[in-house]
Amino acid sequence: MRTIFLLIVTILIFGKNLSLAQEKEIDRRYKGKEIEFRRFLAQNLKYPVLSQVNGSVGYSISSITITPQGEILDISIINPIDNSIDEDIKRVIKMTGNNWNVSDSLSTNQTFYIQIAYTIAMRGKVSNEINSPVKNGYNFIEPIILTAKTGDKNSLPVSNEYLRMKCDEFFKNENYEEALKCVNELIKRNPFDKKLYQLRISINKRLERKDVLKMQNFIPGVTLDELIN
Repeated sequence: MRTIFLLIVTILIFGKNLSLAQEKEIDRRYKGKEIEFRRFLAQNLKYPVLSQVNGSVGYSISSITITPQGEILDISIINPIDNSIDEDIKRVIKMTGNNWNVSDSLSTNQTFYIQIAYTIAMRGKVSNEINSPVKNGYNFIEPIILTAKTGDKNSLPVSNEYLRMKCDEFFKNENYEEALKCVNELIKRNPFDKKLYQLRISINKRLERKDVLKMQNFIPGVTLDELIN
């Protein structure tokens, strides 16, 4: 049985010259600030063995809503990867329950968005850094990378380029069901790519289905263009 080593790489990005006025909301609401929140997640998240065996990779986005009293109101998976990964994310986020500060200045709930990249790479290879495309605001936490290491090339997931090629091939051959599978897998890996949602809408139209998610909105009322620009 092949052995897969789990490597957790955390990217802790903080500007040393941030003033108090520029402090993030997460720094005010979480005990220990964003750096401790991300460290806690990185130390407790697992890359489920079943997900590794199935080659499940992607860019998970989840949300946690906190009341002014410092209580967790809701945890949601916005860009799911697979059931095992999604449930593990919920498990760890719930564990932060006692670490949220009460806010006397707030009268409404606050939602924070958590980004976790799941990758599988060859042993000895260094994972590429992943930076959030969301620049400032919107309460997005800087991404965390979980990388499973393997010595078996056959256990590596297919590349994004291969998926795009197959999607194009299926689309041209009017095999829309298979094209849809490819584009959904690409969205798992690239949830900020607007063109993928447009392609999925086009495929579903040919299948005479409504695209329930339409263009993905992670935050109600905020478009992808607004989010990443």
